[in-house]
Amino acid sequence: MRATFIYDTLQTLRTQLEKKYASSIALFYGKPVEVFDQILPSYPVVAVFTNHDYETYVGERGEVIRK
Repeated sequence: MRATFIYDTLQTLRTQLEKKYASSIALFYGKPVEVFDQILPSYPVVAVFTNHDYETYVGERGEVIRK
């Protein structure tokens, strides 16, 4: 349910950006490490911003992404 809400909200944002600014956002689905491996060759990523999540697995995943 949480993931569906986030997905729907991002799709709404994408639609609004396209209509109002002729712009868009890229959305990726998958394990974070695999997604970063996919996009880093194509995008000059200089920073990543995230929110704080309190679930145990998130802390472990975040550490892998930091590395």
